[in-house]
Amino acid sequence: MSIALVFLDLIDSIESSRGLRSGMQKEMDARLILADLVCDCIRLVKHCHHSNHSTSPYDYNFATSDDLPEANLSFTLFSSSLAVLNSLLRLQPSSSISRLTISKYYTDLTASFRKWNLIPTLLEHFTISSKAAATMYTRLSNDALKSVDETTIIHRRSLSIVSSILHFVNVASASTSTIDVAILLMKNGSFINAMIKNPLFQCAGKHWCSMSNSGNHDTRGYLVHVGSNLKFGNPSKQKNSSIFPLKQAEEDSVHEVWRLALKTVTSLISMHSGENKFLDFGIDFFYAFDGVILSAISGGNDSSNVNKPFLSDSYKKIDQSSSSLRPVFTKNNILESISSLSLISDLYKNPCIQQFEKFSSSSSQAAILKTVRFAVRSLSTFLGASGIARELFKAVSRLNRAMESANSAASPNKALMIQQIQKVINFNAVMLAGGLPSARHEAISNAHYAISTAR
Repeated sequence: MSIALVFLDLIDSIESSRGLRSGMQKEMDARLILADLVCDCIRLVKHCHHSNHSTSPYDYNFATSDDLPEANLSFTLFSSSLAVLNSLLRLQPSSSISRLTISKYYTDLTASFRKWNLIPTLLEHFTISSKAAATMYTRLSNDALKSVDETTIIHRRSLSIVSSILHFVNVASASTSTIDVAILLMKNGSFINAMIKNPLFQCAGKHWCSMSNSGNHDTRGYLVHVGSNLKFGNPSKQKNSSIFPLKQAEEDSVHEVWRLALKTVTSLISMHSGENKFLDFGIDFFYAFDGVILSAISGGNDSSNVNKPFLSDSYKKIDQSSSSLRPVFTKNNILESISSLSLISDLYKNPCIQQFEKFSSSSSQAAILKTVRFAVRSLSTFLGASGIARELFKAVSRLNRAMESANSAASPNKALMIQQIQKVINFNAVMLAGGLPSARHEAISNAHYAISTAR
């Protein structure tokens, strides 16, 4: 499978560099042969719940075992097969490939997926991996670890399967060319149930909401190292903690998978807005995780709201709290907010908005929109302050350098240096309109705000 990945990358690089049509049909045929091989491998690989009771050389488990090295090989085979599958779904854009050729390739590829019953098999692995990752994530988030190494390994391996399958769905939803694959995913509602009732998203969502409720919204998307005495929280509650110590924490890989899920749902809605199945799925997904999504952009929502439909009491809490929240931004916090806002934005576009508004009261809609406005205002203020501070500091720095050069220059060059200073002032006319002291003060003020809200 590793050779197959190298082969596909080599084909894409040759085609993109040469842009030739010759041999295109042979490439498509080779891709379809690989698709049959990959689907057959995925069909054979099975998850074995008990690491010491493997009944097939293709059984795998998420825990490593020296007694069953074939289980590790099976896991590697499965992971590599998923990587090849994702590569097969991505057809490198090239002027040498006609639309008819692309359409026929994806039609044949979808037929291959259907023949090998690929989607139900992937969803079975997706559910099993999600359950395993959820169990381990609960232990990681609660720091109740007896065997850190084993727990971490199981969590990482199971989560890699969830991520790979989600990447497959994300690629299938990102283009109109793959509409047949996306429709195949929606067949029988199995994928919808696997996403909406996903145990990993449910357990992680409750954990993140509880963090936001307890004033630790800045730690959302990060895991504290086991054994650390550091307590994360709002700067106002701690001394000498105005900067979030990211060096003593690691990024939460589940949070990255959650953001990928948000992007995937958004892509399915935006790319296939004419299909009711996709619209209904987007709305159902929002209903299932409304508490998680809204707490991401508001910074505080009760964890009991997770996986509940539109309830007027829960949205009243959001409505009341959003105005008094102090915005806190980290890299992962911003990325999740952007993904959440993109999903909500698509739900409020035609033709989805008519269906979306049918299932909620006017007070619920008003609370959602108020929360969105708060999030957009806070995010815009933070990004604006960061950008203004950067540009002002650059302008002040340029002017200072020009003035230092003028002061140190010999008298014959004084006029030239003065002209240079004038050019700097003219180039940064807006930034330096109030004079150098005012620009410096404005830069410091904006930088102070950005630093006080960033972790």
